[in-house]
Amino acid sequence: MDTIGFIGAGNMAEAFIKGIIASGLYTPDSVIASDVRPERLQYLQETYKIRTTLDNLELVRYAKVVVLSVKPQNMAKMVDGIAGKLRENVLVISIAAGITTGYLHRKLGNVQIVRSMPNTPAMVGEGASALFCTDVSDKARRRAVELFSAVGKAVIVEKEELIDAVTAVSGSGPAYFFLLMEEMVRAAEQMGIPTDIA
Repeated sequence: MDTIGFIGAGNMAEAFIKGIIASGLYTPDSVIASDVRPERLQYLQETYKIRTTLDNLELVRYAKVVVLSVKPQNMAKMVDGIAGKLRENVLVISIAAGITTGYLHRKLGNVQIVRSMPNTPAMVGEGASALFCTDVSDKARRRAVELFSAVGKAVIVEKEELIDAVTAVSGSGPAYFFLLMEEMVRAAEQMGIPTDIA
């Protein structure tokens, strides 16, 4: 089985790790994550039995699929560190807001790139993600759809600018809905309704 690597091991990476293992798409020993926080890696290793590393170069040596899941402000330094080190025919998937495929191609060269921005419900397996694929093989396109389907619904868009539009509408929109729901529960509790009913 091919190895998938997550550079950046935050909440969204964890949602994917959980989803792809639960769906049987990957086994724990075929998943590797890197991060700058040792305690975060230890948590993921103990919880999901995956491999972890503090070294992005170790990750890219093994991974046939590399998911770039660092915060946008950390992307340039991370991408510079792995440029020229990726395996041949690697599939790179970016889930960082605002980072274009053009930027990634300039930095990483001629690799297969898929860009997406999953939304917060992906953390409970109910996400909705639009994917933009550059010149990727049919196999890579199918793999990307399978990955995102492990955390919700996935659709391919033909224009990259639609990723930004989808992000504006659905990327953080559900979080506002959840906040509203929490406030409604709190108001119900203040009116005397028990928490489990509120």
